[in-house]
Amino acid sequence: MAMFLKSCSIIFAVIAVGLTYIFYTPLPDDAVEPWKQLLGRSLCRIVFGSANIAELLGYNGVNTIRSLGDGSQEITPDEDLEISDAKFNGVDVRIYKPKNIDYNNPGLVYLHGGGWTIGTIGSYDPLVKKIAKSSRFVVVSVGYRRAPEHVFPAAFDDCLTATRYFFKNAKQYSVDPTRIGISGDSAGGNLAAAVTLKLSKDADPNIKPKAQVLIYPALQALDLNLPSYRRYNDDGGPFILAKPMMTKFWLYYGEGNLKLLQQFLENNQFISEIKNTKFYSYIDRKQLPEKYLTEEDKSPFSTNGNKELFDRVSKWLLDPHFAPLLATDEDLKKLPPTYILTAEYDPLRDDGFLLTSRLRSLNKEVVHSHFDGVQHAFVALTFLESYGRAVDDITKFLDNYVLHDMDMIKMNLGI
Repeated sequence: MAMFLKSCSIIFAVIAVGLTYIFYTPLPDDAVEPWKQLLGRSLCRIVFGSANIAELLGYNGVNTIRSLGDGSQEITPDEDLEISDAKFNGVDVRIYKPKNIDYNNPGLVYLHGGGWTIGTIGSYDPLVKKIAKSSRFVVVSVGYRRAPEHVFPAAFDDCLTATRYFFKNAKQYSVDPTRIGISGDSAGGNLAAAVTLKLSKDADPNIKPKAQVLIYPALQALDLNLPSYRRYNDDGGPFILAKPMMTKFWLYYGEGNLKLLQQFLENNQFISEIKNTKFYSYIDRKQLPEKYLTEEDKSPFSTNGNKELFDRVSKWLLDPHFAPLLATDEDLKKLPPTYILTAEYDPLRDDGFLLTSRLRSLNKEVVHSHFDGVQHAFVALTFLESYGRAVDDITKFLDNYVLHDMDMIKMNLGI
């Protein structure tokens, strides 16, 4: 009996610790709507925690996350939208068309997040519906191939294929092909930036994105010790995304496995020779706001790194379609107006700040909206007030730069 009671007490203690871990790791004092953010974080922890347990038992952790988080792929009717599934040159898409619209409407390609490994058209259905209804744009959500089964450039290729198809067949969907933007969040922000970069460089004058909207985008894995990666570096902390998980996502996309995880967690892919290349200026942390910099960031550059590792991964690590922040100034100059959203509690925060800084230095049109007090993925947490503000902000940008053509307005006004 005594052993039974002892065993029960241990089990209850483990459950109590687990529930505390899931539900009560407090957010910072300045967090916006902390209990709602904790709810979103707790749901993610349940999913990711289940994946960790599955891996300990010998099962596939990624597939566990997908089974719990992908959601239904069935179309849910909406009174304001005509929604249909299709294939654009073999790539799955879902089309959201506002009801009672005429021809020559603006369009938007949306590329979902999920670390290139999770997330689907179905799981992003609520957010994309909201964007379509708020903007009155025809929105195409793309279901690209996911890692680790399909490594870079598979997702990029699918998104590029679907986007080109939409441009070429825009009129079939009542869309003006000269008024199409590209958007995405997190890994989808990476893909949106990569696709926009590619199309902006291409010679075809009939396939030119009118604008891009990048929501807390992942833009580079060359330096995973930027201040935001160091600040949010604990998967057991109070936030949805931290450095270890993001590093896993990068490796799933680039390598298809986690064999190099410890090396990347130690930032060994960032070698001293980088200082003498153009890439160093692209990710120089001194471009970041002063409040985010520590004495370490202000001190002379210092890194050891692993040259053998760098040589092994450099083919994808330095590819601007894998890491759009590493695109040349010449290529960035060809980009359309850009909206960048960043969140305070996010390892990807500094990527967005760095791209903003580079675009401004090139006199490119860029709108940067930084949301303090919220964490990565908050735009997908539809019960947050900040979610509504973000969608309104994005809609305003799309109205100005795609629907009404702010460039033309400024030209007419002599601005």
